[in-house]
Amino acid sequence: MTSFEIKRDFHIHTNFSDGFSSAEEFINFGIEKNIEQICFTDHYSYFKPGVTDETMTHYFDTIQRLKEKFAKKIQIFVGIEVDTSSVTDFSKLGYYSWDLILFEYVFNLPTWDRIFSEVRKFSHDFPNKNIGFAHTRFSRVTHAKFDEVMSVIREKNLIIELNTGYQNYLDRWFNYLDEENRFSVGSDAHYLEQLGNISGALNFLKRRNIPIDRVIEL
Repeated sequence: MTSFEIKRDFHIHTNFSDGFSSAEEFINFGIEKNIEQICFTDHYSYFKPGVTDETMTHYFDTIQRLKEKFAKKIQIFVGIEVDTSSVTDFSKLGYYSWDLILFEYVFNLPTWDRIFSEVRKFSHDFPNKNIGFAHTRFSRVTHAKFDEVMSVIREKNLIIELNTGYQNYLDRWFNYLDEENRFSVGSDAHYLEQLGNISGALNFLKRRNIPIDRVIEL
């Protein structure tokens, strides 16, 4: 194994949201592909298929049971992807022991600064959780604001996802990221065949000379 080969995928959608396979089908496929760690991150959303306040406990408990069932074959983690265009109250998330919470669309919306402040507050209230930004592009952040935003991200140890489905690491602002940042890698798999496709993310790290240990392990 070279220094830029890791076998994990921390962004997967099952039929709990808009994926096309069950969590157990993804797990079995991951075992076949010799993937060592996977994290399910189904949508928490009211605008598209996903986990809601009413189904969150069922989703969480299902993944937890699968984590125990397959513990000897693959490491499984339970995460969630928060649709900030529809979910504005994050408080319910704090009641669950998520392995990873990814907030999506934060910097895509005109109200990005308010949403970013809410994520910052959530990370302050729950400092022991792995909190990050899904397939983010800093599209609404001006040059004058970028340093301030990045300072908060680094201070709070927030995670920036490198997402091969969206190839968000091609955003020009990613040229300013380095080993001071924490990263996660994910395929954004909705189909089984997409699982484990993280080569683009790893190539980004290699090009930027960012050590592989800046990629989180859960």
